[in-house]
Amino acid sequence: MLLSLRIQNFALIDDITLEFDSRLNILTGETGAGKSIVIDALRSALGRKISASQLREPSLPCKIEAQFDLAKSEIKTSDIFQDYLQDNDETLIISRTYSPDGKNTIRVNGSAVTISQLKDIGRTLMDFHGAHDHQMLLSEDSHIAMLDRLANVENLLKEYGGTYRHYRALKTQIHDLQELSLSRERETDLLSHQIQELENIKLSREAYEDAKSNRAKVQNAEKLFEYVRQISETLEGGQLSFAENIRRTFPPMRKLNDIDEQTVKLNEWLTQLQGAHTSLLEELASYANSLSFDPKDAQDVYSKYDA
Repeated sequence: MLLSLRIQNFALIDDITLEFDSRLNILTGETGAGKSIVIDALRSALGRKISASQLREPSLPCKIEAQFDLAKSEIKTSDIFQDYLQDNDETLIISRTYSPDGKNTIRVNGSAVTISQLKDIGRTLMDFHGAHDHQMLLSEDSHIAMLDRLANVENLLKEYGGTYRHYRALKTQIHDLQELSLSRERETDLLSHQIQELENIKLSREAYEDAKSNRAKVQNAEKLFEYVRQISETLEGGQLSFAENIRRTFPPMRKLNDIDEQTVKLNEWLTQLQGAHTSLLEELASYANSLSFDPKDAQDVYSKYDA
């Protein structure tokens, strides 16, 4: 049943609210009073096309709102209303706003719908009859509802509607639980696979140290290459002394050792090289000191040799 109809900025109407009761309602008035405008507005609220020429004030939007009571109507159990009615909801509010730019905003109990959906709802809610207007009687979609009404099974339909909604809710819950179960199975399989991979790995201190060393080498490959380049160029340099070149290689060598412990032996070789160089210099100095350039000493050596 239509409870109320509010019309704003539509044709000759600025803003009007009409309320209806459960019995016969008659709109009277002389020709041109606007009776047909009310019917046109109601048709527009249920999906009929609205044009910019129907706006009373062209710069303002037109809004039409219709409120229906479905408490005593068998159409409440129709599938078309299930997305808009809660379990105990028996009121349907249709609101349509048409902007001057041609944009429609349509809501049914607060939910946005399209023009096509609105037309389906409108055909189910109301039937407009005129001198040649009897679409409902000729529409095959309405024949089942007519038979149900003739058979007086409204209470049975209401009971069926409640049972069907409960069935749909349970079906949704079952689907959600099945999805949750599948998700848990997939997660369990993944974790089992990962555990199996970990169990197959032969863990040892040596393997751990190797993995740690390899990881450090991969993460710092560019730095390691730069340190090696510095050491090589320093050792091969010709502008400084050999001892100074060795001394300058220790800082990059220590950085190299900090990242990769396998290069510690290179540092040991460098230390040995430094020590060997020092020993070599000392031996050379000692040998040089043993040499004599005194002519008398040379004569003594020659005499001993000749004798």
